[in-house]
Amino acid sequence: MIKLDCRVVVATWLTAFVCSLSVAHHTGAAETIELFNQRSLAGWKTMSGGKVGAGWEVTADGELHLDRSKGRAGHILSERDVDGDFELKFTWRVAKGGNSGIKYRVRKYGNQDLGCEFQLLDDKGHRNGRNPKTSAGALYGLFAPHADKQLRPVEEYNTSRIVVQGDNLQHWLNGAKVIDIVVGSPEWKKEVAASKFADKPDFGANRRGKIMLQDHGNDVWFRNVTLILPSASGE
Repeated sequence: MIKLDCRVVVATWLTAFVCSLSVAHHTGAAETIELFNQRSLAGWKTMSGGKVGAGWEVTADGELHLDRSKGRAGHILSERDVDGDFELKFTWRVAKGGNSGIKYRVRKYGNQDLGCEFQLLDDKGHRNGRNPKTSAGALYGLFAPHADKQLRPVEEYNTSRIVVQGDNLQHWLNGAKVIDIVVGSPEWKKEVAASKFADKPDFGANRRGKIMLQDHGNDVWFRNVTLILPSASGE
């Protein structure tokens, strides 16, 4: 009869258990995609589907910059569609008096490309800052950010996140959640009906769409634009 050392058996079992946990964690990990890699404009296209031209550039410091001194460059779209839940992390700043935005769930509504918008703005220097629903961090034209939001001076970068889980949309600004709303809720329907999106009753309800960086006539800078997708298993 073979005698087994209990300590060896236990150690072997623990090793196998830990390894199984490591594999599960690895296979269930979220997917991280750098939509801006700090080196090129790969992965972006013009609204007509062409190559991004003059105006949008990558600076020597690795920033994605819309330089309006070179003329109107136009909005740009991500080449990939984002389907389902996601988190979009980005850092940004606008020029003094500047206005821009990041749109998500962007799709065609007739001949328009529309989506929900995280407003990027110099609240003190731009007229849109007078209306909370069009101020920095707002879900543009629909929902105002929390009144106690912390917006940094225009010469400094802000950190932001857009978190989408089903019909729940969240905007985060400099570490604080400033928007938390459910698409299709009574509050959502009321605000859409009173907005410029009133003739698009299904506005924002799509689960698939592109990311848009906007050209609103002012310089804007991004240091990163990172997309995080949940694992297929949901772990």
